[in-house]
Amino acid sequence: MLGKFRPDWGFVFPLLAHVGVHAGFTFLIAVWFGFKQAICLALFDATTHFIMDRIKASKKYLGRFKPLTEETAKTATSEQWRSNDWFWYSIGLDQAVHNISDLIVIWFLVRG
Repeated sequence: MLGKFRPDWGFVFPLLAHVGVHAGFTFLIAVWFGFKQAICLALFDATTHFIMDRIKASKKYLGRFKPLTEETAKTATSEQWRSNDWFWYSIGLDQAVHNISDLIVIWFLVRG
């Protein structure tokens, strides 16, 4: 699944495999509440996960930011520090989107 960071179209199948795991578990949890609802929620989870992870990994978007290592931090330029900050902001955004989508799934399951 590490191929989801590839800059060419080779990212599609690894990212679909990654998304499929998340959608599969969403489906398994949601199916207890109804089959049609489980399909819809799994598709919602897969779609949001796919879009957010591609934005995070794409070199055109958030994937252009790089984290500093212990070694590179010693001689980092201000531009590298800025990139490091934005790398962590992008990770935070990624996790926030995933958590919000999980909360939406939970809300649909418990709303009755």
